[in-house]
This record gives sequence, structure tokens and C-alpha cells, in this order.
Amino acid sequence: MIDIKSIRQEPGKFRKAAKDKGFEVDIDRLLYLDKVLRDTKKKLQDIVTIKNRIGQKIPKLSGIEKQAELDSLSDLKKEEKRSQDWLKMRQPE
Repeated sequence: MIDIKSIRQEPGKFRKAAKDKGFEVDIDRLLYLDKVLRDTKKKLQDIVTIKNRIGQKIPKLSGIEKQAELDSLSDLKKEEKRSQDWLKMRQPE
């Protein structure tokens, strides 16, 4: 198994190795998908951070401000679910 970090660091080396062995591998596509995957994981981490911040603020708020934060929290939870589902569909078990 080849470590994706190695491919990120030396894509040319892996392109050449695949070509020399007669394999047709789209290293650029692999790197693109890896970036999308990493970006989605980062987005999920950011969502969790924001949710935690909002969760700490909500008890101190009241009225319209509290409802606005609850609405934001609800939207974040939906976005988190979509991102988790997207990741689940694309990652091996």
C-alpha cells in the first residue's frame, strides 16, 4: 500500500513508476480527490468548533439573539450531516 502523503510529496516519481510498469494511473485526479477529501474533513472540524462556540453562548442569551443562534446551530448540524454522509460514501471501511 502506498502512503498518499508520499504521492503528495513526489507525484512525478509515482507517475514515472506507474508509466515504467505499464500502469495507467491518473495521479492528478488522485491528488484532486485527496484534496477534496481533506478539505471536507477540515470543514467538518470547523463546523464542530463553531457548534461548540454557539453551544456555550446560547445559555447566556435570550429572545431573538438566542433564537438566531439556535437557528444557526440547526443549519450547522444539517451541513455537518451532509458532509459526514458525503465522506461516508467516499471512504473505504
